[in-house]
Amino acid sequence: MSVRGCLCGLFGLSLFLVAAAPAETRCSGLQGSALQRCLQGESRKGGPPAIIFFDAQEKAITIEKAVANRSMTEVCRTIGKDGVFTAYRSGGDLRQGKKWKEVECRGGRVEGLWREYIPSDDTLTVLIYDADNRAVKQEFYLNGRLIREITIAPR
Repeated sequence: MSVRGCLCGLFGLSLFLVAAAPAETRCSGLQGSALQRCLQGESRKGGPPAIIFFDAQEKAITIEKAVANRSMTEVCRTIGKDGVFTAYRSGGDLRQGKKWKEVECRGGRVEGLWREYIPSDDTLTVLIYDADNRAVKQEFYLNGRLIREITIAPR
């Protein structure tokens, strides 16, 4: 192999390594299929990260993740209509996803309590919060059956 061919090979390798570094940084924190899509160069839609809530008619409502993380009252204000709204862990696929967050909104506010679902293999933990985002109850399910319910005393 000539020196010129060797230099071209090294140059090509260095370009590959430099190009791979931003992808790895850009994809950090992602898992599963989202990580695979990112590493393959598929970009997600522009704009801030979002969570998709669905109403009872399965109409999608996109909420900025920062708003959803701030409070469910902000979610209700942003949605601006009454009803029960559910977000799913699978990125919005109603058929394959597992419930993640569920809130009932009335007049731009949280009606009663809202829920966060934390699934595992055979178990499901449901954390129940009040409108001020304080955990008030925990439910533990095994294979779909309620096993334990714990009321969390306010501080």
